[in-house]
Order: sequence, then structure tokens, then C-alpha cells
Amino acid sequence: MSKVYLVGSGPGTLDLYTVKAMRLIQSCDCIIYDSLIDNQILEYCKEDCMKIFAGKRAGTHYLDQDQINDLIVECSKQYDKIVRLKGGDVYVFGRGGEEGLRLQEEGIDFEVVPGVSSALAGPAYAGIPLTHRGLSRGFQVVTPSMQNNGEETIDYMRYLNDDMTYVFLMGRAKLPYIIKRLLAIEKDHQTPVALISNATMPSQQTIVGTLENILDKFNENPIPAPMLIVVGKVVKLKEKLDFYEHKPLFHQKLLVTSVGQDHTLKQLLDESGGNITEVTTGYIQYMNHPLPDLSLYDGIIMTSQNGVHAFMHQYFKQYDDIRQLCGIDFIVIGNKTADALKQYGIKASYISKGNSDEFNQELPSLSYKRLLIVQLKDIQSIHKIHDNDAYYDAYENIETDISMTGHFNIAFFTCASSVKRLSKTSVTFDMAISIGPKTTEMLQKCYPSCCIKETDKPDKKLMVQLALENNI
Repeated sequence: MSKVYLVGSGPGTLDLYTVKAMRLIQSCDCIIYDSLIDNQILEYCKEDCMKIFAGKRAGTHYLDQDQINDLIVECSKQYDKIVRLKGGDVYVFGRGGEEGLRLQEEGIDFEVVPGVSSALAGPAYAGIPLTHRGLSRGFQVVTPSMQNNGEETIDYMRYLNDDMTYVFLMGRAKLPYIIKRLLAIEKDHQTPVALISNATMPSQQTIVGTLENILDKFNENPIPAPMLIVVGKVVKLKEKLDFYEHKPLFHQKLLVTSVGQDHTLKQLLDESGGNITEVTTGYIQYMNHPLPDLSLYDGIIMTSQNGVHAFMHQYFKQYDDIRQLCGIDFIVIGNKTADALKQYGIKASYISKGNSDEFNQELPSLSYKRLLIVQLKDIQSIHKIHDNDAYYDAYENIETDISMTGHFNIAFFTCASSVKRLSKTSVTFDMAISIGPKTTEMLQKCYPSCCIKETDKPDKKLMVQLALENNI
């Protein structure tokens, strides 16, 4: 039997989705979504999930509400689990009640999953508490609207109480009228006002003024919809409580290049406040050829996490258990590679803290008779120190199509292949953060006029630190 979930997506940022909302999105058979959601959320759906755009937005309705109601009912006849994903909260000016009533009339099982309303999250992300002792004893949320005949539907006299905070949703188009009406009822013209655009998103913008001057400030800088209007004394607290727009990379456009499913760097940058675009330049494919006779080697060199996983993938295709590796030392570059090895119950005998060039200088001091060097196909960055040492190509980095344009403040590169592939596009950037010498060398070749900063060690945390230190 089918079930419809009316789910609030929150104010925009994926960080503010509820756990239950994410769980339903990941498991639903059909999702019907609005235009105010971040489309990245669709990447969390199952591959075979039917994705339907309802496109409802102030002034531009792809489907009207009755058509959306019909669509939900029709989908409930075709799919077992349907998510109706709505911006903000389902029941705060989201017309979720109308959808719920229609489902109830049709005898269709449904459930509501609340979302964080932009009326709450927007002011919070702008540093404005809706209530505050001595300034605001409560708040009221309203959507400015007119009847079809153009008559006023709101009694503005209710907004005279200066001990309250008033939040107008979807008010950008009616901003001049709202300000005019508030002044007409003789509300104090020095009453603080904040305009918040794209609340909680990296593109968030805020204008602060008073009823007397906010229109002039808006006309000088007409920030886009969706826009909240906050009226009340609590707006004065923004300067002290604003945490989001003071983040170190706020309004910086950041490009993160990645290979495969490794999103570590993006996750590390999420708290920086930057507007992050992640592009996958390749994916990892394990080589499918037999391992050499491991009994011939007393040491195996692992240069990366990918090499560890690729090697072990092939190993367990050939052997029943881990005991065939007894008596062999594992030499690795970096703690992350050592951690990957631990996942298979193996502790590295030697961990180099440097890059491949530094490791090559350390190698002669290691007392091994014969080494197997596990590497990326066609990349021989580690030197053989004995004639009988051998290379084993464990994996390859397969190129993906990149079709993107644009200019970024900072671009992050964790491998030379990502640099080479991105250079085939028209993407530009002011600064590049490189994880090591090989990547820097490729950046100098492909982007000779770009400012390049290189980490002392191959560590993604250090890449983020470099960006913060050199914030442009």
C-alpha cells in the first residue's frame, strides 16, 4: 500500500534537513519537489527514483496548487513511497494543509515531516533572534498578499506593537507597499528593518536599515528573491550575533576537484562559509590482473589509500585469508594510507610523513631485500632501490567528462590529473591550493599566471588552512 510523506526541506541549505527527511529522500520511489529546494538533494535519491518538478514559486507557477494535488494523488497510485518535498516547513505558508486534506479525502495514507521554516532559520543565520529579553516578547509570521480584486487582506494596525518582531515571507515584490503601510499607521520610522536574501545559503545577503531608509538602501543594492523582511528592535543585535556572514570564506567561490567518491575536502570546507562547487575529474578503477608471487618480497610499498584498497581487492580474489601476507612489512606514505591498511587488520611497519620525493630520499635507509611497489597505472613516482624490486599497477584514474565554466576565487587540487583535466575547460580562478609538488608542477604548466600555494605535507586539512591564511 502506498504512502505519501509531506516533507519540509528547510530554508535551503542541505545542512538543515532533518534526519528523517534525509532517510525518506534516500529510500523513496518518487519525489515531487519545488523550486526553492537545493537540487543537490536529488543526488541522494535512489537511481530508479522518479523525480518530478512541481516548480511552485511566487509569480512563476509551473503547476498550480490543484494540479499539484492531482499529481500527488496520481503518483500514489503508481509508487509505494512518495515524498512531496516542500520548501521550509510543510504547514508554514507551504499549503501543506491543502495537500493533506486532498490525500485524506482520497483515502491515501500520509504523514507530515516538519522542516525548519525560513521564518526561523533566516533571521538566525543573519544574527537576528526573533525574541530577546527586553527587546521582543514574541514574533508574528505573515505573508503579504492581496485578494484577486486588489483589496488589502492584512490589517497593518496589528503591527504597531514594538515589543513584537514581525517576519514577512515572500515579500520582495511588495516591499515598497509594506514599508508604506507601516509608515502610514505611524509606526516609529526608526524601527529597525532587515532584508535577508537566500537565507542560510552561501549566496545569503542582508541589508539592515530602518523603516525610514530601508527602501533607499534596497534600491541601491536590489538583492534577489527569495527575501525575508524582519521588522523589530531585535534587528539591532545582528552586528553582535552574526556568525554566518562572518565565516572566513563567506561569499568566496570555491572549486573543489575530486576523484571517485572521496568528498573529504569538500566536507572540511563546509564550515568555511564558502560557496563550494565540487567537480569529479575522474573515478578509480581497480586493475584486474593477478598479483605476483608475494613470497618473493619482504616489503610492500603503498603510496595511497586507493592503492591499499585496490591491492586488497585483488588479494582477496586470489587468497582465502590474510595469512599469506605474514612476514611481509608494509611501508606507507601518510597516516591516511596507514589508516586504510588498518581496515584490513594490517599495521604499517613504516609510515613516511612526507611526499613521494621525500620518501624516495628515505628509502635507501630501509633494510629490505626486495620490494613490491603498488602504484597508480603509468605513474612511477617511487624509485626502485634494488634491481629485483617490482612495480604493480593496482588501479587507474579514469577521466570523466567535465563541462563547466565560470570563475572561482580559490580552486583546490589533490592530484596532477585533476589539474590537467580541468585545464581543458574554460574555468578560471585567482588562486590554486596544491597538495604537493607533482600537482604544483602541473598547475605551473597549465596555469602559469595563477597564484599557487602548496602544502608542506600531503594533507587536506592543511589545504583548508592555506586557503584561510591566504583568503583573498
